[in-house]
Amino acid sequence: EEEEASRQIGVARPLLLSGVGVHHSGLQPVLRELSELLFSEGLLPLLVATETVAMGVNTPARTVLLTGGGSKFDGTRQRLMLPTEYTQMAGRAGRRGKDAFGACVLLAHEWCSAASGEAMLSRRHAPLQPSHRITASTALKMARIEGASVAALATSSFGAWLASQSRARDEERR
Repeated sequence: EEEEASRQIGVARPLLLSGVGVHHSGLQPVLRELSELLFSEGLLPLLVATETVAMGVNTPARTVLLTGGGSKFDGTRQRLMLPTEYTQMAGRAGRRGKDAFGACVLLAHEWCSAASGEAMLSRRHAPLQPSHRITASTALKMARIEGASVAALATSSFGAWLASQSRARDEERR
């Protein structure tokens, strides 16, 4: 493992010094974090990354370039990105307060049909479903934290917000 870390640092160092960052899940965490930090500070003009950089890391860019024709490997097979996946990655284009707009360039393949491309680029997202469940284990862990409140967690969750929206719609109908 130490040998792999050393090899990755040896490869990344000249890239970083020339303004190119690399970010993917197989990279040593310290190198991923360094690329994130340098890119978010504007010190790297180019970040070559997999979709992991678009998930949960706030690193907006002037331009996002998607290669692979909008396809991705999902762990078992190659498939077109879902509209939510495309939106998440393309949505990194445009830096708030710095750019008037952002650009997303999608390098399409000839095997991507117009219908498939339209489905991926559409805004027809599957409805979001809350997945957080407060278990007995969660409640016990929170009981040990000073100031933590299971009730506050439950009432501030996405599921609670959805339920309040549903109640508001029901009241409007009456």
